[in-house]
Amino acid sequence: MVLLARCEGHCSHTTRSDPLISFSSVLKQPFKSSCSCCRPHTSKLKAVRLRCSGGTRITATYRYILACNCEECS
Repeated sequence: MVLLARCEGHCSHTTRSDPLISFSSVLKQPFKSSCSCCRPHTSKLKAVRLRCSGGTRITATYRYILACNCEECS
């Protein structure tokens, strides 16, 4: 068995879209959006050896999340 962790929760920040003003005839991005997302803040690299049927072994690596944080969405 492999222990995995994930970030899940609610950020208290508001999500919004503000209109942008352009002095050009073409407005490629008419809004500037901002929001906060629950994301991994700190993590560490872990490795686990898995045994396959037939006796062969492989090593798998993954990031184990230690702490989550509300951060700007991208």
